[in-house]
Amino acid sequence: MDTIELIAKTCHEVNRVYCQSLGDQSQPIWELAPEWQKQSAKDGVLFHMNNPEAGPEGSHENWMKTKFEDGWIYGETKDPEKKTHPCLVPYRELPAEQQFKDAFFIAVVRSFEGLTSMLPTLDSKGAEMVHLGRSDDNSEHAKFKTGAAMLINKLEEKREGAPPQVQRTISLAETHLEIATMFACRSIRPSFSEE
Repeated sequence: MDTIELIAKTCHEVNRVYCQSLGDQSQPIWELAPEWQKQSAKDGVLFHMNNPEAGPEGSHENWMKTKFEDGWIYGETKDPEKKTHPCLVPYRELPAEQQFKDAFFIAVVRSFEGLTSMLPTLDSKGAEMVHLGRSDDNSEHAKFKTGAAMLINKLEEKREGAPPQVQRTISLAETHLEIATMFACRSIRPSFSEE
């Protein structure tokens, strides 16, 4: 399990237990959760990693944005089949117990700060060079891209103040990492007959 999934799983489990304390038994454990629910938690983690200043209202707005993009609409009851959810309202209109969910989510993500600070943000040079994006999930492609992006970002830290020949070597190393990542991702791409 990679770091993003570990944080998302922890957020999900905190939310599940909190929902149970409110009498809502509808949340399955992470291992039994549907993929859309897991992806929603991962999206939330990535949002807070890339927007560390965002508070509970920003968290809710991001969640609503991804729900709307996925075809969900407001409904009085949560129904994954119909894609309806009663929390698809502005943050200020949520009951306090629903607002707490966003605060808990942020607290969990921030508790992993030491781990997440090592991960590349989506606007970093490394992420840009290897085309690491929000759509990358826990696939092998994402693992290759994340590792390469982290190395490129480490090299960038060494560039400042380095002599010109070291800077050229850093540029060459970054380019090789970019190319190696592209070939690694291509090598594990399913063959056309499997698609």
